[in-house]
Amino acid sequence: MALSGFKRIRRSGFAAVSTYATGIQYRASGALKHLTAGSGVNISLSYNERLQVTSYSLQGAVSGGTGDPWSIGSNYEYNSDGKLRFANNLDNKFDRLYQYDQVGRMTEASSGSEANGGIGELGPYRQSYQYDVWDNVIMHSNRFWSFTPLPTTATYVNDRNPAWQYDAAGNVVHAVENFTNISDSTYDAAGEMINSSQTSDGRTATISQTYDGDRQPAKRIEQRPSHTSTIYYVRSSLLGGQVVTELNAQGQKTRGYVYASGQVLAIQNVTANGSSVYWRHIEPVTENFVEINQNRAVLTVFDTDPVGAFLGTSDPFEAGASPSYDELIGDRPSHDIDADPFDTSSGCTLDGIPINCNLVMQMVNNGGAVTAPLKSVAPVYNRDKRVYTGFVFDYGLGSEGGWVLTPLLILNAGRWRSGGEDIRLGVTYVQPRWVYVGGPWISGQSGSGQTGLPTSNLPLNRTLGLIPPTALPQDRLMTPQEVFASDAITKAAQLLAQGPCGSYIARLIQAASEVPQDPAFALSPRFELPPHPTYALNQYRRALSEGRVTPSWASGAEGGGMTYGETTLRWDNGLLTVKTIWNNEFYGLDSLAAGQHTIHESLHHVPNFSDVVLANTAGRFARSRRSFTDRTPAARYLNEQIADHCH
Repeated sequence: MALSGFKRIRRSGFAAVSTYATGIQYRASGALKHLTAGSGVNISLSYNERLQVTSYSLQGAVSGGTGDPWSIGSNYEYNSDGKLRFANNLDNKFDRLYQYDQVGRMTEASSGSEANGGIGELGPYRQSYQYDVWDNVIMHSNRFWSFTPLPTTATYVNDRNPAWQYDAAGNVVHAVENFTNISDSTYDAAGEMINSSQTSDGRTATISQTYDGDRQPAKRIEQRPSHTSTIYYVRSSLLGGQVVTELNAQGQKTRGYVYASGQVLAIQNVTANGSSVYWRHIEPVTENFVEINQNRAVLTVFDTDPVGAFLGTSDPFEAGASPSYDELIGDRPSHDIDADPFDTSSGCTLDGIPINCNLVMQMVNNGGAVTAPLKSVAPVYNRDKRVYTGFVFDYGLGSEGGWVLTPLLILNAGRWRSGGEDIRLGVTYVQPRWVYVGGPWISGQSGSGQTGLPTSNLPLNRTLGLIPPTALPQDRLMTPQEVFASDAITKAAQLLAQGPCGSYIARLIQAASEVPQDPAFALSPRFELPPHPTYALNQYRRALSEGRVTPSWASGAEGGGMTYGETTLRWDNGLLTVKTIWNNEFYGLDSLAAGQHTIHESLHHVPNFSDVVLANTAGRFARSRRSFTDRTPAARYLNEQIADHCH
């Protein structure tokens, strides 16, 4: 059952549950804004001007163990290209930081204190990636809680790993990682994986899967050391192929699914002990989720790493334990909603089947969602061949929908490639374009100059509409000065991610906020504790995206001194506007100096944070007897202090 645009979702007759959601509110774009689940918890989301989710909160739950009040939530920050940069969790241990190279490929993914400048506990993972020119992963290192396996290294010749075996279509059929993780796969004539065998540390698990006429999984048989199961999938053509019921080998119902806005909202569970309903609430950007029963009690907290590996909520290796993936997931189906954290070669997941992780990273880096299971996809239709030939992955919109400028990802010659490359599917050339990614009730519109896609019998749970550029948000190329300023933000964020720099700037912001304010700009917040180190940088980043960071086209040299930039505050129509103007010399700085000056000017984007206020605050930290009343010496002193702490 799935609805979009409704205020209430009801379905009667199962486990005495008649209402699954009430009080549903939507933005004008159709994206979900608020929902009260049948369990009694409240979900709220907010968005930026690009319709990207900026915050998510779940309130009103209770701990399943103690009955104490329980809540969860995150705030999200994005780079100028739309990629997720930072996810700030209520539990700092699960904060997430993502870093990318110059072509947008993820190179670092860290969590906890390694993601937020040393605040809080060490997180559950830290990962690093290196690539060749064809986007193949040639090095992957991973810390999984307190366990650090050997780095995975690989070389590729003619786009293939010589240590692996391939079939005629280019699919990997045999792979070995670090001598202990062995993967064997078999594909049918349509290129679907029908058998998968994963061996890790002597334990072998196999999955056999058959497909229906729409090439969607219809039957799954899984055999693991601790668990054997058979699942039949019953799908709804009305809902675009969503699974609505799962049956066991005897044809008995074991699970039912209730949907809202194209995403699972609740699960009907049938066991030998009876029937029950629990609600699954998914964070729309990281795709972590929590499961809650009818009494608001938390049953499961499910966190994953950037490629979907199951993390758990605490270190499973404590007290000398050495768990396996099989032991971590218990009797849940493997590779259903997660991936194997111990197999970084072939333990990733796509649509319930283990998949080569090199392929997953290519999908992620070419515009895909940052987190697995990467199921938010829309089919790409080839009009010439009249078949679905690829998929488009959204930018963390989850099931909420919205306009996105994204390259289409095309499965071509066994590899996922960006639509911006010279790829031809038959005679159809696919290019990047604005698309609307939404729930199953969104479709392409017909009309003059518009190209719609067939929307009936879609093999997946999304439909895709293409509309003319005149009706879309207009994007533009960044100027060289904006590119330089954006790169300087990246460098500033890297500096702030280092403990000494991040801690210093966070304490400086907290202390400066306590200085008596100019009544004209008495807007700066008060902080009982040091804020996140990037608090001011985020204000500056927003100013850049809104065109409030510009070049002066003039020199800053004057009287033997140098002014690289200047930030001004003014009231416009009752609103406070903050602008930064960079002089010519700023654009000639090296990366480190540009990052340091960016930190300096970003601090002025907090009202009342003048050079004098900040320099005198920094002087108190250094136990300096100097006191500043003039802006020029204050600015120089602040530059010195930032350079001393951030390098």
